[in-house]
Amino acid sequence: MDSQTDSRPHILFLIDHLWAIAGTEGALLRTARHLPPSRYRCTIGAFAVRPDLPVLKASPWPVVEFPFNGTLSKQTVHTAMSVRRFIRSQKVDIVHTFLESANIWGGFFSILSGRPVLVSTRRDLGILRTLKHRLAYRLLNPFVDQVQAVSGAVREWTIRAEGLDPNKVVTIANGIELPPLSNVDDPAVLRRSLGLSQEARVILSVSNVREVKGIDVLIRAAKRVCSEYPTAVFLIAGAINEPDYYERLQRLTEEIGVTSNVRFLGECDNVQSLLRASEIFCLLSRSEGMSNSLLEAMASGLPCVATAVGGTSEVVSDGSDGYLVPSEESETAADRIMTLLRNRDLAARLGRAARQTAEAKFSAQRMVSDLAAMYDRLLEGRGLIRPCSRAECATV
Repeated sequence: MDSQTDSRPHILFLIDHLWAIAGTEGALLRTARHLPPSRYRCTIGAFAVRPDLPVLKASPWPVVEFPFNGTLSKQTVHTAMSVRRFIRSQKVDIVHTFLESANIWGGFFSILSGRPVLVSTRRDLGILRTLKHRLAYRLLNPFVDQVQAVSGAVREWTIRAEGLDPNKVVTIANGIELPPLSNVDDPAVLRRSLGLSQEARVILSVSNVREVKGIDVLIRAAKRVCSEYPTAVFLIAGAINEPDYYERLQRLTEEIGVTSNVRFLGECDNVQSLLRASEIFCLLSRSEGMSNSLLEAMASGLPCVATAVGGTSEVVSDGSDGYLVPSEESETAADRIMTLLRNRDLAARLGRAARQTAEAKFSAQRMVSDLAAMYDRLLEGRGLIRPCSRAECATV
């Protein structure tokens, strides 16, 4: 259908980059994939795109690159004009931004484009913000129609840090696609491909290698666990975002004698299979908005041990569907991991409960239903559409 005659509201998702399918990028792609096409049309925009990213070829919506490096330069004017032309020519009704550069620069570009509805996303507790980010948000926020936080903890922090009207800030929790538990690679086959024995006790962590993810705490916990379970193997799946930190982790594994028990797998495209081949999932982050990898582990039926930071406490109920431990406490984390290794029945019970939590609270369908209701409320406020029912918005 031609954009000039298509009556569906047009949403432009704008993000800093599309380089991978995990984290915020994965969340955006899931959102676009699940929004009901009978209600909306979408475009996925990014300041940088990895052209060979396989998932983009299967995207039901067009992907547009607006080349921009996120700094004030001659390129800024060119990118601003490109975004402006696109918004006007394609009749964009909502611009929904993700990550710092898109939130800030994309927000200002949107304001210059005829004032579509502007939705800005907050997905962490400001761990990467500098003074210039804080000032930019203060300038931009009066023009933002809605700020969507990924968890209650992020919402409260955002209101305080940015001085926002609480009525403007809403919580839209992450949603994940629930995997059919019987339709994953054979765990025994995957273990052999990784050189793991069938006797190995496998603990998995899925996170990019960054200091905020607390992988050094996990390695210290591994030392304690391996003293009782020498066959325990800790798999760490994720891109190396901070090479200096990765080198420190390598030295740490050597210093405390767990080199053979800790394996860095790098960026993986078979995370579901890794989850299926593991007994326990562990995420000892120092800060989290709401971890997609934790939700995916729970949806896969794994018992989880995670730090009680940020939105994680809104996901895991300690002792009911996983364990929460204080940040930096490797000994406590090790105790919880060993409790699960000792008691397979307990581990299975917590894993089943984790799956039920993911199904009930964190499915992609539920997330998109909540998001669609927010979109329609904003559009209705501008007199652009009639309100839809929750059931209608949830139709995929």
